[in-house]
Amino acid sequence: MQGSSISVYVLVAMGSSGPVIDPALDFLAILNLLGAAQGLLLTVALLSNKGGNKIANRLLAALTFTISIVVGGAVLLSTKYVFLFPHLSRLHHPFAFLGAPLIFLYLRVLTRNEE
Repeated sequence: MQGSSISVYVLVAMGSSGPVIDPALDFLAILNLLGAAQGLLLTVALLSNKGGNKIANRLLAALTFTISIVVGGAVLLSTKYVFLFPHLSRLHHPFAFLGAPLIFLYLRVLTRNEE
């Protein structure tokens, strides 16, 4: 299945009279983009918070930012906008590996004993 989408992209990029790919946003993609935008706003709010546990807030902001980037990249791929912006096609993949270490560090900061 993946090979056919690559060949369609190659045909369109080469100027062939192959099928034209029309990207479209559906209802679920719009909801996902709204969730990613809300995550970015939460990131800004956590970073601008002056009180509380600053290290935990920064780690939670990084986790929220990471999830927002991954969701935005998934929407880019699922709506076929990746064919209009091919340079963004794999931008979100490294962020997927940041989730687990950030959760670990966030929970470690929350559960450590202050001495």
